Amino acid sequence: MQQKEIVRKIVETFYGATEITTLYVPLTLVNHPSILRGSNYTFLMDYFEFGEIINFLTALFEQDSFDLNTYHTVITKNFFVYNIVRIGYKTKKIGAVVSGPLIVHDPPEIVLDNILRSRLLSFQKKQEFKSALKTVPLTTLKRIDYLGRLLLVLCKPNVKTLVGSKQSFHCWEERDPKAGYKNLLNPCLEEDRKSHYDMIYFFLKSARDNIIRGDERGIQLLLRKSGDLLWQTRAYDKQYISSLKLNCIITGSICCLYAIQGNAPYERMMSLLERFIVKINKQSSPEEIIIQMVEISKVFTHAVSVLTCKEYSIHINRALQYIKRYYAEKITLNQLARYLGLSPSYLSSQINKETHLTLAGNINKIRIEQSKDLLLNSNKPIKEIADAVGYNYQNHFNSIFKGIVGMTPLEFRKKGC
Repeated sequence: MQQKEIVRKIVETFYGATEITTLYVPLTLVNHPSILRGSNYTFLMDYFEFGEIINFLTALFEQDSFDLNTYHTVITKNFFVYNIVRIGYKTKKIGAVVSGPLIVHDPPEIVLDNILRSRLLSFQKKQEFKSALKTVPLTTLKRIDYLGRLLLVLCKPNVKTLVGSKQSFHCWEERDPKAGYKNLLNPCLEEDRKSHYDMIYFFLKSARDNIIRGDERGIQLLLRKSGDLLWQTRAYDKQYISSLKLNCIITGSICCLYAIQGNAPYERMMSLLERFIVKINKQSSPEEIIIQMVEISKVFTHAVSVLTCKEYSIHINRALQYIKRYYAEKITLNQLARYLGLSPSYLSSQINKETHLTLAGNINKIRIEQSKDLLLNSNKPIKEIADAVGYNYQNHFNSIFKGIVGMTPLEFRKKGC
């Protein structure tokens, strides 16, 4: 998948799940976002202080390095809130994904008057701005944090962001204009400690292991225990159906990413998620919305389950699925350990303990299984098959094949075993 297509998927998935304006700002063209869903760019610049975000991004992009687990929450001079995640493609930095604006309280009249006075707007434009302000989502600081973590997960699915993510606050300090953005929490933003999103967060933490290891019984028990979770939205939001849909889509999106971490096919999982979001948005009954949510959780878990061998631990299952996906490439112990978040020595000992083979032995076993299919169902030369399954030299391939199968690749093909 090309760089632009990956970024477009991130922007569209987040916007589809939250209905919050989302855009991609390239590293080299800070003033020209290339992908935008929701509000238009002129609107953001004219009314919602996006110029301050551009200034912040310019400073951010000048930094040589960035923490994969950090997302930025920027609060503008007049209290519009944006979440920002820097992203890279392969080994290079390419830009940032920005979502917003959001507000955490209705602006006082004095703030509204200051905003209007600071712009040379016609009467019609002022009315337009007041109308636009009503479309900005009103939320809690806790939810802003949750949405930031969700955006981080979408941008960097291999990072354990739900557990180890860090929020970096940046507020404009009006008393010291030269100071620019500070890591300060504006006192007018009060955290709603009873936020419903805490409950979703803890549900997702519990669901993670069940989905990644394909534990269908475990996910069913968890859904049963969490039966009241999605119904309690009424206590926090007036627009019950809309909020219920949002909760389900956020939960479904994270469950999709867990399935991908469990090595379920990426394209297939993203396709299921897109169809799920379309179905949710078409529903008007709370019962039907929740049924869809329960079903998609089971579907994602089942997608991992069919790939998972029950006799192995979750880490070894993920390791074997990784090898099955990338068997044609060079796979090292350090590389696999980084992917799984384990130490190389621990991973090596667990592979030996559970599979009774070394890492190299497991790689060879999977490569040889793949080569058997090519030998029997294609007319490709043996050298080409060796290349296709990850061996640079035909003699090496022949030796490994004979050691595992008991005959050479040519003998295997002739016998049609």
